[in-house]
Amino acid sequence: MNSRKLLFPSLLVAIAIRLSAQLPDGSVAPDFTAQDIMGQTHHLYELLDSGKIVVIEISATWCAPCWVYHTSNAMRDLYNEHGPAGDDKLRVFWVEGDPNTNLNCLYGPGGCNGGSAGNYVAGTPYPILDNAGIANDYQITYYPSIFVVCPNKKTYELDPLDADDLWEKARQCPVAFGAHNAGIFQYSPGTEISELCGVQELAPSFSLTNLGATPLTAATIELEWNNNALQTLQWTGYLSTYGEAPISFANQGLSNSGTLKTTIT
Repeated sequence: MNSRKLLFPSLLVAIAIRLSAQLPDGSVAPDFTAQDIMGQTHHLYELLDSGKIVVIEISATWCAPCWVYHTSNAMRDLYNEHGPAGDDKLRVFWVEGDPNTNLNCLYGPGGCNGGSAGNYVAGTPYPILDNAGIANDYQITYYPSIFVVCPNKKTYELDPLDADDLWEKARQCPVAFGAHNAGIFQYSPGTEISELCGVQELAPSFSLTNLGATPLTAATIELEWNNNALQTLQWTGYLSTYGEAPISFANQGLSNSGTLKTTIT
């Protein structure tokens, strides 16, 4: 079993996941099989099962903020860096979510029946899907809506970020590799403050996730503060690939600054 360490110098605050009024974060992503405007067929779950992270932008051709974001080239840069021509870790889809616009709207105002801010096809290397059904499945209430879908089929909504920040969010997805592996996700040191005054009682917790092809049945989990052992847990159970188990440590009285470290073996 490989070791996995999360370091929290000076007790860094836990990462907070953005709440959404649409498809709730952490939901199982609705699957789809759809043709892009070039006639190529794409199956979401097939991509996820192959270990790819998928980023989906659902927009409308008449949406001015969508056009501004499209022309920022954030998705293009993300795709070029991490798509098939880059490190091949993710896929990107642009989805026309309005059922009332025709195909011409993707190419600009000419022949468009519902309004178009420009040519979305020119210079776009990733697939464009004219498919309002996907927008319905993802419960879209505003454009643009951006989702990252992890290989474990869980989906999270993202803000319209630049390519680097999009990748920083996407790379937090658990991605399975090898036969025996485990990961630490949704880690909380047990406090929202970044500095301690006096003694603070903390109860660190996280989600133990199987990232290996072999079922995870046992693990030794150690908690350290400044390289001093605080608690050791012997976990047993059964987790198939991407299976999760909540792990919580007992309350720990800590003070001053230091490094809180959790290791799985």
